[in-house]
Amino acid sequence: TTYVDNNGSPKQTNLYFKPDMDYVFGASDKNLILEVTYKADYDTTLALGMSRYNNGTASTSNTWSRYPLTKNETENWQTLTIRLDNAWIRNKDNGASGFRMNIPATADDTNQQLRVKKLVIKNADHIPADVIVDENSTYPITIHVASDSNAAYYSPERTEETGIVGWGMRLGNFVDDSVVINNKATAGASTKTYTNMPAILEAINPGDYVLISFYGNDASTNSDGRGTTIDEYKTNLTTFINDIRKKKGVPILLTPKCYFNGSTNEYKIEAAGVGIEPYQVAAKEIAASLDVEIIDVYARMVEEQYDFTAEERRAMYIADNVHLSDSGATYVARLIMEGLKDVTNVLSDYITAE
Repeated sequence: TTYVDNNGSPKQTNLYFKPDMDYVFGASDKNLILEVTYKADYDTTLALGMSRYNNGTASTSNTWSRYPLTKNETENWQTLTIRLDNAWIRNKDNGASGFRMNIPATADDTNQQLRVKKLVIKNADHIPADVIVDENSTYPITIHVASDSNAAYYSPERTEETGIVGWGMRLGNFVDDSVVINNKATAGASTKTYTNMPAILEAINPGDYVLISFYGNDASTNSDGRGTTIDEYKTNLTTFINDIRKKKGVPILLTPKCYFNGSTNEYKIEAAGVGIEPYQVAAKEIAASLDVEIIDVYARMVEEQYDFTAEERRAMYIADNVHLSDSGATYVARLIMEGLKDVTNVLSDYITAE
């Protein structure tokens, strides 16, 4: 989808959707649903030039309705969903109407951007001739991340203070712009306490991928309630997998990334006091029994660790020897995307990891 400004100036106050094209989107007897996936460096609005149907007859009047596009607080793409009852959206005779994104006067810094990944229109009775409609491909492929602190998003302030970076933050380095990364990893989460799966299930389109990686918190023996037995762990993973498949998504299990042994400067699977190995075995058993692909991140890290110097391995972790630095997160993200390229034919054309 092409977005252009009104007069070719980067400081114009509006961006229009194809102002030189006549188009009408409408639904006379059902809700017209619009989904805009975007990133914004500032608060702005989406304005719709819209008319209403009255007893099945389209009104000739055109009014504007405005919807907020909020500034991104994380690196993730945001989706604005708009439901319009008995409405149509039009642009006629180069009227620069229809879809209009307002850019506030303060957003004239060339470093501030409004980026639109996709525009999905559902339930439309009337669609422009040059808009391709295919129920199986009206959305880009999305890779969703269901995991814990190892993959989670951290603010620039937190990263500057501690050095921590989640591998989910670096997956986008290894795919082209047609793939969306939806990082829903949550620090401290186990398969028992993870609360973002409903949001992932709501967002899944057929053919989307969901990366699942939970280990250290499930193995926890703390009294905070997040630990699970092996049987509970298997049950929770099975539920995740079945729910994802019901939405026609593709679940992918990951083995854990390594921890760092500060004494030997080598990778290891166990953190101090945390018995992760039985959970890795359980995940592999679930993958085999439910015919789910599993990417063996741990094995790849162990296999490749001596490709790096001791100093390089040390630099991949922050002071706790558990969580990753920028270089470590980038390395693990690359391993995951290489593994994903190996286990799926569909994504191989979009993954740039080498």
